[in-house]
Amino acid sequence: MQAITYNEFLPLLLGPGALGPYEGYDPRVDPSISNEFSTAAYRFGHTMLSPSLMHIDASGRTQAFSLAASFFNPELVEAEGIEGFLRGLAIQQAQEIDPLLIDEVRNMLFGAPGGPVRDLAALNIQRTRDHGLADYNTTRMAYGLPPVQAFGDVSSDPEMEAALRSAYGEIGYLDLWVGGLAEDHLPGALVGETFHAILVEQFRRLRDGDRYWYERDPYFVANLGLLFELRSTTLADVIRRNTPIGDELPDRVFGGPPPAAKPDGACILGDISPGFSLVAYEGGTVADLKACARGLGITALYARLDGRYVPYLLDAPAIVNRAFGTLFAEGVAPLTQLLVRSPDPPASAGGADE
Repeated sequence: MQAITYNEFLPLLLGPGALGPYEGYDPRVDPSISNEFSTAAYRFGHTMLSPSLMHIDASGRTQAFSLAASFFNPELVEAEGIEGFLRGLAIQQAQEIDPLLIDEVRNMLFGAPGGPVRDLAALNIQRTRDHGLADYNTTRMAYGLPPVQAFGDVSSDPEMEAALRSAYGEIGYLDLWVGGLAEDHLPGALVGETFHAILVEQFRRLRDGDRYWYERDPYFVANLGLLFELRSTTLADVIRRNTPIGDELPDRVFGGPPPAAKPDGACILGDISPGFSLVAYEGGTVADLKACARGLGITALYARLDGRYVPYLLDAPAIVNRAFGTLFAEGVAPLTQLLVRSPDPPASAGGADE
């Protein structure tokens, strides 16, 4: 769960590299959940909901089920099967993160037909006030961001600016949840500046303040090949391993940009997960392979040897890469050798060969 969240989901939500590299456990870091995160920022997902749930069976037949009719309705999964909903969720496009919520959660939340219903937007706003959260500008300053002076500084959309001014009158009254959703998104991210700051700070503390973080597990530290396998595991992998679902499931169930294009005739990049890509090297000399890797900005390679991934550092002394002595005998790389790219070589990569 940690690997998928931090390597696959968060780079899409916050942008690549937003959290910075993991540098180990820091006992001074408090990993507890902030009020701003739990009560406001991490409720951005409410705006991403669609009015219906898509179900796709094994033959590809598609049907949609009303979200409002699905609340507290486990019989739906029992009748239709979880696999179809997993296929649908992987294909169905989420709504944009903004202050707009679908009618199913604005006017039909948790209600039986004809019975009392709730408004999720109103609940979220009231919850922030009940929890004593500061207003939008005060929270920005608490996270090291400058206060905004006008509603036009929150959103460049004239209609959004007018709606905020009509609802709040003065910028100092703006609720954190509403203001955070209304912000223009940062480049490469799905949220604006304020929510981005809150989310980055929280997820960084959850990682750096966790002494049981998976990347410091002694077993994985001693078996870097297995650590890589875990790092490169995606949610699609987990679903395929535990259900009858096969290749009809997209590799990138969270979405994201398409795989990188083929850069030249020697190297082929295919995405595994953010930060890790497969390179199919079509033979040639080791020198050619290194030149190909450097041309792609690759600093560390991982080749599959005897069922495990072994690191090969491009500029390391020969002794570090001695496991490759027989693999690259006489300076000729094997045909279609699968190598894996990492943006930063692991600090203890050489230990995997010892």
